[in-house]
Amino acid sequence: MRSNPPTEYLVVFLLFVGSLIAAVIASAHGGDNGDHQNVLMSFRQLHVDQASLQRDVLQIRAGLLDNYDSLTRSVVGLHRDLEGLKHEIERFDTDRDGLLRRNIDDLSKSIQSEEIAVEEFKTRNALLRNSSRILSHLLTKGMQDDPAQDRRVVDRFDGLIKLLMRFADEPRPELAALLRLKFSALMRSPDALSHALSRHGQMILVTRPKVDLAIDGIQRSIVPAFIDQFEQRYLEAYMLASRYANEARLALAAIALVLCVFVAALLRRLRIRSQGLAEQLAFETTANRAKSILGSTAPDDFSQDLKAALNVFSTFFEADEFVLSVLNIQTAEEEELYETRRGDGLRSDGLIARALLHLSRGRPAHSASHAAILTECDDAIGKIAIGSVMREAAAGPIACVLVLSYLDGLPKLTRHKKLLLLSAAGVVMDAIRLNRARSDKVALEQRLEHAKRLEAIGTLAGGVAHEFNNCLGAVLGYGEMLLQSIRRRSKASRYAEEIIGTCHRGLFITDQILSFSRKRERKFLPFDLRHAVRDNIADLKIALPTDCRLELHVGDAPLVVRAHPLEIQQILMNLCKNALEASEADGTCVVTLEKYETAARQSLSHGEIAGGAYAMIGVADAGPGIASHLLDHIFEPFFTTKSLRGGTGLGLAAVHGSVAALSGQINVKTEVGRGTRFDIYLPLVDENPVPLPAFLEDMVVLRGAGEPVAIIDADDERRANWEDHVAAFGYEPAGFANADALLSWAGAVGAPDLVIVDMETCPPDDYRRLQQYLPGTVLLPISEGDTTCGVDKNVCLRPIGARELSQLLHRKLAERTDNLDKEKSETLNR
Repeated sequence: MRSNPPTEYLVVFLLFVGSLIAAVIASAHGGDNGDHQNVLMSFRQLHVDQASLQRDVLQIRAGLLDNYDSLTRSVVGLHRDLEGLKHEIERFDTDRDGLLRRNIDDLSKSIQSEEIAVEEFKTRNALLRNSSRILSHLLTKGMQDDPAQDRRVVDRFDGLIKLLMRFADEPRPELAALLRLKFSALMRSPDALSHALSRHGQMILVTRPKVDLAIDGIQRSIVPAFIDQFEQRYLEAYMLASRYANEARLALAAIALVLCVFVAALLRRLRIRSQGLAEQLAFETTANRAKSILGSTAPDDFSQDLKAALNVFSTFFEADEFVLSVLNIQTAEEEELYETRRGDGLRSDGLIARALLHLSRGRPAHSASHAAILTECDDAIGKIAIGSVMREAAAGPIACVLVLSYLDGLPKLTRHKKLLLLSAAGVVMDAIRLNRARSDKVALEQRLEHAKRLEAIGTLAGGVAHEFNNCLGAVLGYGEMLLQSIRRRSKASRYAEEIIGTCHRGLFITDQILSFSRKRERKFLPFDLRHAVRDNIADLKIALPTDCRLELHVGDAPLVVRAHPLEIQQILMNLCKNALEASEADGTCVVTLEKYETAARQSLSHGEIAGGAYAMIGVADAGPGIASHLLDHIFEPFFTTKSLRGGTGLGLAAVHGSVAALSGQINVKTEVGRGTRFDIYLPLVDENPVPLPAFLEDMVVLRGAGEPVAIIDADDERRANWEDHVAAFGYEPAGFANADALLSWAGAVGAPDLVIVDMETCPPDDYRRLQQYLPGTVLLPISEGDTTCGVDKNVCLRPIGARELSQLLHRKLAERTDNLDKEKSETLNR
């Protein structure tokens, strides 16, 4: 017995998955405290480096520092701290909505702006220092060059120096304006010293406000505010993540507690089930013993062996007696009975009848089998009835009722024991089914003999088709002549058309039969395969039932092949028909046409293709597929898996013959339960395609001009048919039974222009004599299946329609006329 997986296993699995999810959430949101401290340390370091930057700017402005190295270190430190903070936050993974990353980007832009302000300060402050130093140097140098003038220089520039000192302490606009006037006055002095002092003094007036403005911008930088805001948002995100982690830990603890309780309950149930498994193992041993008794029994010993098997089951279930009754549910008649010596007492209480009534009422309409267990206790004797129904019986559904009797009272029936009882009944029912199958063996052998007779008939079908073609040729010929002789549309013309149509359908069947052993004589021309496929698929869609769907996918590239549209039509018709029959569920067939190129030789399921370009026609279905042991036989004539549905086994064989005639190959891809795809590979040709109407020129009946045409055919009826056709086409016919009669007639009257030779009644030696004694006459050999007959490679295959015959005679005689004209022209030239 087999049962579905217990529900508790599913619950344990779900609890386990829930604990994993909670653990993942806790680990994802909780983070590590050390990482958190590193982030806070990065924030503190940012504050320190920012404060150092502002301090260094003030010290440099005050002249306490001689260089700008400290400023550079502070700016580099800010960038380094920002990168470290970015790395810590990305590792900590608390930024779920990307807010912290955006804050990092904003802070980075603020630091870059501050860095630009620092560079501006360094440049302006350097100019200011340089101008102040040069101004001081000029005053000092003027006094040193002329000591006598020291006092005059002091007196002259004393007011200017005092104003500069006041401006240095407090750069007010009015002082700047006053100094600007004094420097302008100095510029008008004739001496060089005044000019130099004026230039550098004006430079100080210009750069000092800019330096102060740069210092003010650095001191009022928004970077500290950004750092504080960033730190606050980080702390909020950290607190939120910590809360999620705590909630996940609580959920994990709750799931773990529930899981422990459930596992404890599961262990208790597993202990109970282990006892059931031990009982199940003992039953399997008993069932195998019963199966070994029943499996090797002969039909004559089945009754005795079945009783032995029932006795084995009765001993296992500790029953004292048993009765097995096999009944027809529809008629309530007992067909088979197996019982112990005292079984009549068990049957007299009507327990079997009750079981049969229960099975007949409770049996589902579409179920393969149905079972039930009934109990009864009377006079301290307990009885258990196990009833089963088999629907696959040939005579209708049958019921098997097994009754076990317990003299010490009815035993306790647990659910597990009921399942064992049903399994025992199933073993017995299978044995009865097998015995009935053996009884049907004779009928199956008769069916096999019938199938062998059908196979023998199929072997003879080729010979029958040969004779059938002769009859069809005559009927078709006379039908076409009758249709041509009727001038007006009438009831007789419709009858003639029906005769011709029926003959063509018969010819199609024989054509499929004979296509396995010969090539068909058709005119192969280059044409674009896309046009032929589209036309054929359009015709197939019209002929399909409404519940069938045909999909076509055609590539854009031209696909020129040398073939005949009728060959393509037959290939598509047979493959699509098979595909639609296989896809009964959805009735869908997919046809694809595309270019396929391969550089090297490639193996296929049925052959191989050389390297080159091919037109690939694919026909796919979603049917049940083809079993591997059948794949090698699908193209054999008369092989079919649809014989019960009218299959002849000729469709795929005809496809194989058509593809072989076109020098193509077939590849079959199939998967049982998934569908089948046939890929047809036809070689592409580098030629100009002809339009499809060019193949319809054969439909025109061409007439002759009284040219003499001889016929050699030993069959009088067929020869007369040839003469009627030739005369109807405007030629002068003359029929002969053999080559000797023709040669005698030609010696007396003259050689004919063309001779139709039936190669099945004319020996090859006579054909060679005709070639020898009638050199200027065109010989047209006709045969049933041999395309060479050992004498000529251009043998026409019978039956030949009236239009095709008229075209053939006209072409052969035209070629003869052209050859004679060439010979005359060559003779005149010589």
